[in-house]
Amino acid sequence: MCQITCPNRAIVVGDLDDPESEVAKIVAENETKLLKPEKGTAPNVHYWYSVAH
Repeated sequence: MCQITCPNRAIVVGDLDDPESEVAKIVAENETKLLKPEKGTAPNVHYWYSVAH
């Protein structure tokens, strides 16, 4: 529900294994950050910062 109601598209969900999905394209085209990947938990939540032009 958060993704649907967010007017600024702060949350984008999808299949990272599908290169045609919106979220996979965002991750491929932007610098993202994972929280504590060194812990070995295989995080799959990517954080990215976009500046509105």
